Amino acid sequence: IPTEIEGVPSEILDPTNTWSDKKAYKDTLLQLGGLFKKNFEVFLNHKIGKDNKLTEEILAAGPNF
Repeated sequence: IPTEIEGVPSEILDPTNTWSDKKAYKDTLLQLGGLFKKNFEVFLNHKIGKDNKLTEEILAAGPNF
């Protein structure tokens, strides 16, 4: 995540600052993260590649919170 971009106010680079209701932002963030995590569950019962390594990498790429 960039912390500064020329010509862009730094406060808008933190998405929390774009919401007037910080609690609503956090709640929405956790809800969306949960949906992504649930979506990744389809890979739990699959072995991709010769071993389980690729499956583990896919699962590790999901949201961690």
